[in-house]
Amino acid sequence: MLTLLLALGAWGCWSRCGPNGAAGRPGRPPRPGSPLLWLILSAVAFGLAFNTKMLEGFIALPALRSCT
Repeated sequence: MLTLLLALGAWGCWSRCGPNGAAGRPGRPPRPGSPLLWLILSAVAFGLAFNTKMLEGFIALPALRSCT
């Protein structure tokens, strides 16, 4: 899940907002959607990836509970 969200965030940032994204493709019509919208969706994907990584710390929680 972490890798999927990171890849999704990178795709949204580079393919839609980067130098060859929605506004920077010479000779082609612009892609639908605002570059700002794709940048915000990319940030959301990166934020969810961060939360996914933090939740992986709870994997050891059942083992620690047996110690009490």
